[in-house]
Amino acid sequence: MYYDFPQVFIGRSAVDQNYCCMIISEEESGPKYICTPISNHRSIELSTGRIDLRQVFEVPESAKFFHAYCEPSCEDAINLHLQDMVICPEALLPKAGLIFEEYDEVASKALELNATVSYASLSVPESEKQTRIRSTTLAQFLTHYQNAVKLIAKRTAKELRRQIGKDSNTHSLDVFGFSRGSFTVQLRSSNDGDLFADNHVLTTTLYSLGEFLENTENPDAAIEYLHSIKGHAASSLIRLLEFLDENKCPLKQQWATPRIGESRTSKTTVNGVRNLIEICKQRKDLTEVTVVLVGVVSTASINGNTWKLLNEEDGVQYSGDVQEGSNISMGGIVIQKKRYKFHCIERIDLNIGTGQEKTQLSVFDIEELAGAPN
Repeated sequence: MYYDFPQVFIGRSAVDQNYCCMIISEEESGPKYICTPISNHRSIELSTGRIDLRQVFEVPESAKFFHAYCEPSCEDAINLHLQDMVICPEALLPKAGLIFEEYDEVASKALELNATVSYASLSVPESEKQTRIRSTTLAQFLTHYQNAVKLIAKRTAKELRRQIGKDSNTHSLDVFGFSRGSFTVQLRSSNDGDLFADNHVLTTTLYSLGEFLENTENPDAAIEYLHSIKGHAASSLIRLLEFLDENKCPLKQQWATPRIGESRTSKTTVNGVRNLIEICKQRKDLTEVTVVLVGVVSTASINGNTWKLLNEEDGVQYSGDVQEGSNISMGGIVIQKKRYKFHCIERIDLNIGTGQEKTQLSVFDIEELAGAPN
């Protein structure tokens, strides 16, 4: 709380002990504060309006109180002076009901780290009473969440005509902490971004992801978005929904950047996710991508209906199988001596254990082309 100068603030010592500091008088040399140690958990309760300021000083976590004088000579630190009392005098207690409801922890953290920040909260049963989540559940969630961010970011970059290199961390997120309530994973951008600490591709991605999560209660809007990004990005979002449904844990995403100045929040519900998944099961067009390859076939197996083709456009050898139900056979394919055009369905399988992606190609139409191979 600020009026001319800080009236109430949280101070931190050199050994990371937090203190709640409240003004009690204004001296000629500057404001005078009463201070008491406060835990991170209680600090969050105070700054988010769950408890009022009076409770912090009337029922302190530690029976220690200090005075602090903010003098003009205090450039980098304020000295604390231990007081001989174990309770706060009634005359110094603030009135009941003084609460802080406008504190935006995520936006404040984005400013502090000078980076894009996302808080992802999972309402798993074990997190109801303590900061706890099964390690396998957490690992699976982070894999699905990061994969969705990565694939949406790649599509976003393409729309913005920006290049994302193979080893770029533009779309990557790093975990930097956890917090209570629903089990909340605190993530920040791996890349520091531009002069204003803004990563436009990641910002646009988190906005799109948030809109999608919020629209899980609005199937028509959610399906429309999935259709607009159909393919691998849509598949990653559906896999994320399937994870939430399997673990029966609603997801809340809250994110911010230093430039935006305030956080944006999206939530899902168990029923909304389940209903949307049922609709997605009927829409195979959302997850399939058509890929066309042109070149010579280097190997073909009639028994396994598998193939390898050297693509002329990029010089890469691709391999795959025959799409089930297509009635195509590798019999009759001439190895190395003729050019073919393979029309394929491309799918990406995600290994939850390793986080690695495996691309699978299934050919559904083959054309023999004129002209000798290069």
